[in-house]
Amino acid sequence: MQKLHSAIDHRIVHLMFRLVRFFFYLLLFAIVVWFSATVPLGKRTIFEHLGRIYKTKEAQEAVTESKKAIYEAVDKAQQQLQKDKDEGTTQEKKAETGAPVTPSGPASNPQPQKNEKQDLKTAPKSPSKPPSLPGENKGTH
Repeated sequence: MQKLHSAIDHRIVHLMFRLVRFFFYLLLFAIVVWFSATVPLGKRTIFEHLGRIYKTKEAQEAVTESKKAIYEAVDKAQQQLQKDKDEGTTQEKKAETGAPVTPSGPASNPQPQKNEKQDLKTAPKSPSKPPSLPGENKGTH
């Protein structure tokens, strides 16, 4: 019996559990769709209620305003990408001609990087007291 248990690959068990869970949620989704399409709540089903709500003037205005906001956001993002692309092209041309390039953005002010190996070498082997956590007062222990 022990050999049989050790022969079972835990990855296969995990994949089977995920497959069973997927089919459970798929079945649950199908039940909700069936209920929404066939069972009347009052005079209409849920889908019929939602269709009538969608056709109202207020809902149509909300859809129009949402689309407008989305299109404006996409246009703004495209303009920013084009601006960044143009700025990068300008800096490349300056670099080719030997002109000084003025960096901008977060990369223009790089923070010094710590060397983790060096920190481990200089760290004390056995500290006399544990290091303090962020937000702790260092004087009170």
